[in-house]
Amino acid sequence: MTVPEMSASPSREEVLQALERLLSSRRFIRAGRHSRLLRYVVEETLNGKGPQLKESLLGIEVFGRPAGYDPRVDPVVRVEAAKLRSRIEEYYREDAPEQGVVLEFPRGCYMPRFRYRVLLAGVPAVGPEEETGETHPPEQAKEAAAPAPPRTRRWLWAALAVLALTAAAAWWQSRVLAHDVVVAVLPLEDLSAGRLGLLPETLTAELRARLSRSGGMRVVSKTSSRAAVKLSTAQAVQDAPAIGRELGADVLLEGSMRHGGGAVERLAVVLQLVEARSGLVVWTGRFEFDPGLWEESALEAMASQVRSAVLARGVRG
Repeated sequence: MTVPEMSASPSREEVLQALERLLSSRRFIRAGRHSRLLRYVVEETLNGKGPQLKESLLGIEVFGRPAGYDPRVDPVVRVEAAKLRSRIEEYYREDAPEQGVVLEFPRGCYMPRFRYRVLLAGVPAVGPEEETGETHPPEQAKEAAAPAPPRTRRWLWAALAVLALTAAAAWWQSRVLAHDVVVAVLPLEDLSAGRLGLLPETLTAELRARLSRSGGMRVVSKTSSRAAVKLSTAQAVQDAPAIGRELGADVLLEGSMRHGGGAVERLAVVLQLVEARSGLVVWTGRFEFDPGLWEESALEAMASQVRSAVLARGVRG
């Protein structure tokens, strides 16, 4: 299908075909929860009910939560939606065909978007005459074919040498000076005797997702970080070199959550960065939030401070 043949947006049939291809791929064939969530939001959007896709509705219809389900207490929808977004991004980055329909699950809402994905073929190289339609008399052609004077050739060689040295310096800087920092986000501790439920896991997933989109750093996946799941904060600091070697990480992000005091109950979060090689704490941040913790601005504020601390200090393993 060529670009002129496409309509402004994919048809219902094209979207459903793209959905089936995605759900039958290796990344989704065994991901039952994520497949159910994606199929539900796609079909509801195609039926004109996209604006009605709220967290409370998805908790009941997709994840079997009872009527009166409160997302602030049980953030299962946010947790699974974040994982689904990552899975979809990996699919289109590594597995999807170059042409076709893309199903996007944007952050900040639960209504998917559909668009065409087309990589245009490169334009074949053409000669100067084909490009301009001009021809040259035999005399001009002979002039063009004549060798350049010695001084011109020396100038060309000097320019080429400068370009080569510049390219080599840029390559060396990218390999040595601009090495991406590898960050391992360890599970946050629940210091409120388990009363926080899935909130620590949710915040861990959110921080990992936001930091993975930052330039200058790479983030270790949740699966690879499982070796550190049972370590306490003190143990993580003590065993930082071993964890860093096992995960290939330069810096560890760890922390804890608890209910704060006061008349209005708040959530307190403490985060700290640990240099993997030495085990030294190089940055600490403390945050307090009301139940609106899961607002996009609050989450991004936490990730932004962590991101700035990592990049500003240039932590290396």
